[in-house]
Amino acid sequence: MTRLLIFDLDGVLLNTEQLYMEMNFGYFARLGFSVTTEQYHTFIGTSATNMWQYLKNNYRLPYSVPQLVAAEKELKYQTLQQATLTPTEGIVLLL
Repeated sequence: MTRLLIFDLDGVLLNTEQLYMEMNFGYFARLGFSVTTEQYHTFIGTSATNMWQYLKNNYRLPYSVPQLVAAEKELKYQTLQQATLTPTEGIVLLL
């Protein structure tokens, strides 16, 4: 029996990166700052902890990094529950 493992980075099963970027831009605005799309793209592929540590340091956010990570995670759950997601083209057939 052959066993396979799929690592689901954004874009493999579902492309949620644009959804998360828009969600985070709204969250950043509520926290009182903004970043450019180009700057946001530098966070893609890094950990949430690294992203929030950078943002906390650069925008003097009053919350701890664990608080920011937890709040973003909860916001992701809420966003995903409200979103209409479609599988990446061809993935259903592949699976």
